Amino acid sequence: PFDLKRSRFDSSTFFGRLSQILVQFDPRKLLVSDQELDKAISTINSYKKQGREPHKQGESSDVELWHAKELVESRCHPDDGKKILLPFCFAAYVPMQPVIILGMLWPGGSVANQVF
Repeated sequence: PFDLKRSRFDSSTFFGRLSQILVQFDPRKLLVSDQELDKAISTINSYKKQGREPHKQGESSDVELWHAKELVESRCHPDDGKKILLPFCFAAYVPMQPVIILGMLWPGGSVANQVF
């Protein structure tokens, strides 16, 4: 069942923690539109306000709630809830790293390469 304060995966095991990190760093979250992100934010906010009763008509399923929570956690700031610019969010970590590493390791490295 969905729990807003806990992870979907068991954080007492290595594979549970690994699964949580893989979900947060998933680069496919960069392709999510602003409308989908706004819908995920509103889904989580409505869950915070009213909670959920079993078998309530029109409620979000556990899968939808987990997806919305994971999307909000990876694309929004945890303190103020504002959207993070795409190159700086968790989902952009993997695609941005090769560019930075190649710039630092380029042969004939100069100070400009190292600062890059």
